[in-house]
Amino acid sequence: EDQKLCRLLRKNGDGKTDNEDLSQQLITASQKGSTQFKADDNRRITAVRIPESVMSWGCTTLTRLDLSSNGIFEIPDELYDMVSLTVLDISENCLFGLSHKLGNLKRLT
Repeated sequence: EDQKLCRLLRKNGDGKTDNEDLSQQLITASQKGSTQFKADDNRRITAVRIPESVMSWGCTTLTRLDLSSNGIFEIPDELYDMVSLTVLDISENCLFGLSHKLGNLKRLT
């Protein structure tokens, strides 16, 4: 598994630019008051950094969050505070497990 990850990172880079782009896209979506957000599914996003400035939007307005088909290794704790989510798609990532905090998202269907 570690060798596969190493090959992936060598081939695609470390995802830093894509991770930063995702943060900026979240800010833009929050400024527009969007209820849905879909990240690019290019398998290049490896980490999710949720800017503090989007947390109010994420906790009250955002209902659908799609982070599928990337290379995300870990879900940040901030995501588990987004209690307005009804849909969270984190399929086809590199997650090794989920936090018990997923239970905070009681509206997920």
